[in-house]
Amino acid sequence: MARAKKEDAKKINKTEDKVKNNPEKKDTKVVETEVKSVEKRKNKRELKLELRNIEDKILVEISNISSMHQSYFSKDGDPYFDFDPDEYEEITLSELREVIKKAPGYFREFDIIITKVLNEEYTVEDIMEYVSISRFYKGIDDPTDDFIRELLELDEEELRDALQSRKDNRKLIKNLACKAVYLTNSEDEEFELSMRKDKIICEFLGDRKTLFSLKYEK
Repeated sequence: MARAKKEDAKKINKTEDKVKNNPEKKDTKVVETEVKSVEKRKNKRELKLELRNIEDKILVEISNISSMHQSYFSKDGDPYFDFDPDEYEEITLSELREVIKKAPGYFREFDIIITKVLNEEYTVEDIMEYVSISRFYKGIDDPTDDFIRELLELDEEELRDALQSRKDNRKLIKNLACKAVYLTNSEDEEFELSMRKDKIICEFLGDRKTLFSLKYEK
């Protein structure tokens, strides 16, 4: 959603001041109309047309929230991103759109998320709508944070409740299991998966084994 421009904000302030300083000519409808015209959201078609014209000029920050190295190269061999878990990269909106068109699994499988738009006129939600990935994050409170790690850091009962509400999202639960093993094995992390959480995750995976059977595999 494009934000209100400074000129529009000044226009509103001047209109409000005019009303306040002229009580005999007060017309609240004028102020309300000005505010509504500025705050009105662009519809999907308007947003898509606007972004399509400037997508090479907009930078988007992405993060690797998976447990593996992730990379994508153009047909000419140029890297769009090439990073380890918990690292960030910046790519253009046009590059992002190409990645999602040709390899949507990076985002559908929750390996990579969009964390920031380096342009004050647009939000992450605008970009997700533009590249048609909003549907991937249904039921996720904040898709710009490492929501997989946040789930792992819940206490045991909260984790069970969270997975129960997302039990149909098999991709998320599998990624959660992989992330748990990765963090436990990582020498740079203080994370340690409890046996109880291990069993809860495996319960939703439909596996009687525990993740600890994979714990020391590199």
